[in-house]
Amino acid sequence: MDSLLSELREFFAVPKPEQYLSCSTFQTNELVASFVDFLLEDLEEFLGQRYLSHFFTVKMNPLLQNLRFLVIILGDTPFRFTELKETKNILAEIESIANEAGIFFHSFFFTTNLVKETKMAEVTHSLLLPKFKMVKEKINKHCITFSNLPSVTTRNTALVSIFMVDSALVYLNHLTTNKASLIFDVMDQITTLHEELHFSRSFLRDIEVQQNKELIECEMQLKDLAYEAEYIVNWFVAGEVPVWYLTLRLSNSYRRINSS
Repeated sequence: MDSLLSELREFFAVPKPEQYLSCSTFQTNELVASFVDFLLEDLEEFLGQRYLSHFFTVKMNPLLQNLRFLVIILGDTPFRFTELKETKNILAEIESIANEAGIFFHSFFFTTNLVKETKMAEVTHSLLLPKFKMVKEKINKHCITFSNLPSVTTRNTALVSIFMVDSALVYLNHLTTNKASLIFDVMDQITTLHEELHFSRSFLRDIEVQQNKELIECEMQLKDLAYEAEYIVNWFVAGEVPVWYLTLRLSNSYRRINSS
């Protein structure tokens, strides 16, 4: 039995690319996000059990929220440039907390004594949340650092049409016009971002971009910023991204628009 539990524990840690051939082309952020999503699904299923007390379920909600947050931000631009030293450092921090959560889950799910199980949940939960808080502070610093790095073009938007910007503009306008209650806390920031994107889009539309390498680079950056904005705002509206992170990323975005 102990041997089996030891083997199962391997599934409760972030896999390394070299462990599985099928993962060899995955980026670090994708591997970590996939693992955290696995933990999230397990926890959601477990908390759906009827025999659990309402008190215990409520107590575990902050852990659910933190796991969802990690999955989402790992798909955001500052965490996708895995070749950068700054990104490698923050991903190592996130991977560490993910592995700690994995140890918690392994111990929690495979403990048979209910009293011991409850005590373990309380102790480990109280230890995990402060660590999540510290990781969030490092995530904040990384986003600021990333926004000040030389401009880079994201891999999956490099060939996408400038109409991606138009899509973001339509989406942001729809929110400010028809869904104002959902973005009340960040209405000013989203309005500012919409104005900045609209101005830059109009400027690029009125000139011969294809004849100027610098303007081509500006166009590529604008596509990336539009992608970032729509991605983060969409998750904020869904209730999965906290105000502090959205505010930080929007601030990064229109600062980069003005500097491009």
